[in-house]
Amino acid sequence: MNAVINLMQPLEQLNNEGTILLEQGRFEEAIETLALALKAAKKNAAEQEPVNDESNVLRRPAPTGHRKQMVILMPPLPARHFLSSQSEIQANIEGLCFCLVKLSEEDCFSDHNVTAVVESFTAILYNLALAYHLHATFGVCTVSGRSSSRHRAKTLYEMAYEISMQSKETLMNLNVTMMIVNNLGHVHSELGNATPAEKCFKHLLSTVMYLRSINANSTIDYAFIHNTSRLVLRESGAPAA
Repeated sequence: MNAVINLMQPLEQLNNEGTILLEQGRFEEAIETLALALKAAKKNAAEQEPVNDESNVLRRPAPTGHRKQMVILMPPLPARHFLSSQSEIQANIEGLCFCLVKLSEEDCFSDHNVTAVVESFTAILYNLALAYHLHATFGVCTVSGRSSSRHRAKTLYEMAYEISMQSKETLMNLNVTMMIVNNLGHVHSELGNATPAEKCFKHLLSTVMYLRSINANSTIDYAFIHNTSRLVLRESGAPAA
């Protein structure tokens, strides 16, 4: 679909169309559509009336009462289907989380709810980061183009994490935060940044342990287990003092 036409759509539809394009392996089109969703989100936030002399919509107090669900976590993509039988890419995809985040088809900004705004920005930034990440992993691009896509993914994951921290965490956006941290660690590993990658995975491990402590039967994404298990094994295998 033409990007100019997409720009006239609500940001929720743009985000969700971007996820569909990702599911189809149309990475460049997904990047273009999700970038428009991010632009629409920024525009909507900028048009909000300031509260308490603050122009930053992310600082608005959330209204009381029940809040409708904005973020919808999707099942993991069949990522291996992106690899053709002739593919020469030997990608390490075991530790990458392939879950996408969709938004409900409602105006996330209508009630000035800080949590809704934060979740919208976080979802779009995460999806756009994943689009660049998948493009670098499975897309047809040069070596320099692959590196550029990974660096863009890293920056977007970092932005998504920082924005997600501006809202009081719920179990729902905690799961999204874990996805962000996991994939940020993964892309750091791909870029050869061992220290920040391990920092991400240690943070992820502490969150996994927290979830297990409050619900022993909580579902943990395989990617999280893959990236944190070596940390657990390393600690358990350490010699006694």
